[in-house]
Amino acid sequence: MVMSRCNSLAALSCIRPISSGKSFEGRPIPAYLITDFDRFHLSKVRILVLAGQHGSEPNPVWSAVSLMRKLASGNNRNLLRRCLFVVVPVANPDGFERRSRENAQGLDINRDWKNFRTLEARFVDSLIEKWKPHILIDLHEWTAVDSSNANEIELPWITTPSRRWLVQDFVRPVASQLGISVAQSSESSNLALFHRHYTTRGFTAFLVETRAGVDPAKKRRLYEDLILAVAHRASYSDCITDISPSARGFYISTVRSYLQPPVTESDDGWTGQLLLLIGAVFCILVYAARWSEGDTSPSPERNVLLVMSLIRCNPRKGRTSSYSTIVHLILEYRRHSCVYIDHLSAR
Repeated sequence: MVMSRCNSLAALSCIRPISSGKSFEGRPIPAYLITDFDRFHLSKVRILVLAGQHGSEPNPVWSAVSLMRKLASGNNRNLLRRCLFVVVPVANPDGFERRSRENAQGLDINRDWKNFRTLEARFVDSLIEKWKPHILIDLHEWTAVDSSNANEIELPWITTPSRRWLVQDFVRPVASQLGISVAQSSESSNLALFHRHYTTRGFTAFLVETRAGVDPAKKRRLYEDLILAVAHRASYSDCITDISPSARGFYISTVRSYLQPPVTESDDGWTGQLLLLIGAVFCILVYAARWSEGDTSPSPERNVLLVMSLIRCNPRKGRTSSYSTIVHLILEYRRHSCVYIDHLSAR
């Protein structure tokens, strides 16, 4: 169900799938880019959203899918001009299938960010190495009803005081706007958790929890509102690389293939028409050269048919169609003309 919904959204112009990882049992771990691909520049803020590390926590997963739909709806075009989102909606598909906290190995992925024993953690780490996000947001939810469990953002401990204060100053206005508490972990906290591990590696990462026993629709809206608020604040921040210094290691050359502008119909049409003209001229010139040598096979009618076939080709079906049609017809011409070009070169 999650994959089918994600795949239906991937057909939209501002969403592109990244090569999926594989879980322990071979299920795909989907990942998607969301941005305005017509306007990519290095100043765009890169934000990674991770959900579904724990398969027993479904609301973050469905919220990530809903976020993808909301970003692609057309109401966030300005944000997509300034931000690029990398969304992993379900990092633990085996656990999600079983409604289990652990993956199929019986391991808690959110305790595996030091040893990387799980395929799931290794795949997400490969995305972070490639995209070097400025912000990493890890979505979770409390599953046990407890008065001490609140809607909160947990900030990892940062040893450098100036950077720790900058991160706090960045997050607290967002939390205040949405009525979420902010918790600060201590120096002795377990560094095997996702957000703590990547904070030690120089990224800004934090964990989001929502309390149990709350209407799922309200939970999902809270996740979405928080991510959009963080993205909006980050896109106008002057200190985004100061709070996430490892993001400076991003090289566009490593991801250029994912960021090509979409081919418009008009551009593709002109390219196709040019290719067809080249193919038609080739056929005519080869026949003219043969005719001057006194060899008129294949017949003029055959040549006219080949050229007309090229002209009738519809270039708006895509560049691949135009290329393959021209190659096919030229090969057909060579076959029917007894490979005349080879004959000339042998003289």
